[in-house]
Amino acid sequence: MAVIALSDLRYQPEFARAGPDATLAAARDPRAFDGDTAVRVILDDKDLAHVIVLQRWETESHDAAYRAWRAGPGPGPAHVGHPHRSR
Repeated sequence: MAVIALSDLRYQPEFARAGPDATLAAARDPRAFDGDTAVRVILDDKDLAHVIVLQRWETESHDAAYRAWRAGPGPGPAHVGHPHRSR
């Protein structure tokens, strides 16, 4: 069954331009993974520090493999808290 994953990201005000730019660059990564069918980055035109990433995967295991690869120590100094993610 297909999976849609949403990540709601907020950046510190001083990273309002660099954060979304980095997100747009990182959005290329899932395309190299088996099972990726779509990636969309939505920039909030009223809040430049707010970005939503929508990813569509063929199965939960495809999404899980990508999440395991992407996993790291947590948000960096540019983020406001942990990104909210839902499937």
